[in-house]
Amino acid sequence: FVPRKWPRELAFRGGAVTLSDAGTAANRRYQVDIDDVTVAIDGEGSLRRLRGAVELGDGFALAGADLRFDAAAIPFRVPRQLDLVLSATGMRVVKAPTSTAWRLSGGLELVSGRYFRAFDVGELLRPAAASGGSGKPFWEEYPTLAATDLDLVVDVRQFAATNNVFNIDTRGKVRVTGSPRDPRIDGEIRLTRGSFKLPFS
Repeated sequence: FVPRKWPRELAFRGGAVTLSDAGTAANRRYQVDIDDVTVAIDGEGSLRRLRGAVELGDGFALAGADLRFDAAAIPFRVPRQLDLVLSATGMRVVKAPTSTAWRLSGGLELVSGRYFRAFDVGELLRPAAASGGSGKPFWEEYPTLAATDLDLVVDVRQFAATNNVFNIDTRGKVRVTGSPRDPRIDGEIRLTRGSFKLPFS
């Protein structure tokens, strides 16, 4: 199926999902227990060993969650700007029923990535407006993600920037904390190959 507002096709393979009534007549609550489920995404990547629990309130609105999983070859694309392939180990996603904020932690591997949005050199290297799409940051498209509390160790295996100013390859390892809207990054990214074109030459 394709979740609303998420243009991806999910196929569930293996494992078990159990729904139980965890509330009262005055306060309807449901708990979804997930045990060793595999989810294929767009026929390309997959979530593996997905396990934990999700709590649903009235109208099956999401109230809380505590999930753990690994991931392999997950594609993430921003049209005409960014193309990533991600894997992960020991990931945990938590939302307490009493909180509106999510927490995401674990090890993330950037298997490959490429940034190719052109820069408008006439506007002090301001990125040129992307043709097609909304051009909004993804946290504006999905505001729930904006305040997610991050604690990730990111192993950058290969990341390239190729546009009218940069032609570089990088790799390294960093720790990412903060939130997607206001990230804090600590670590080392090494330039392994590349060239820069002076914007006014």
